Amino acid sequence: MIGLEPVVDKSVKSVMHCQCNIRPTVTFLSVGYQCAMTCTKIYSLLDLHICHQLVLRQVEFKIVCLVHQSLASIAPTYLISDIHLVSEHGRRLQRSSTDRTLTVPRIHNRFVDRSFAVAGPRLWNSLPLSLRKISSYGQFRRYLKNHLFGI
Repeated sequence: MIGLEPVVDKSVKSVMHCQCNIRPTVTFLSVGYQCAMTCTKIYSLLDLHICHQLVLRQVEFKIVCLVHQSLASIAPTYLISDIHLVSEHGRRLQRSSTDRTLTVPRIHNRFVDRSFAVAGPRLWNSLPLSLRKISSYGQFRRYLKNHLFGI
């Protein structure tokens, strides 16, 4: 067909770099007909939002796995030193001492909020108790994937 050429939306290309299985939308446009381009932009923004949520879950998965390794003393020492159980700090026995709850340090700015010492315990404490009590690393990863991604 003469006058038709494939056009790929640039925002869809960025979706491909997010490790999603979303295929870019290719639309054939004739000269002066731009309606199909606006439709692909709307769908690509929705796909981009889904891809962003997936990347956030992948980061949460990696951080929580590092916290689990730190509690098992498998992780590097600089990560182990950032993780502290509530039962290690208290003098009295509390209910949270058996829950494997971690202490979350107080922060004074948003930059420190993104550090492993703050984000790790915060994500760990948000997990269900049944998941926090698993001691086997392989089993923990399986149940964590099921919890975060619904697999």
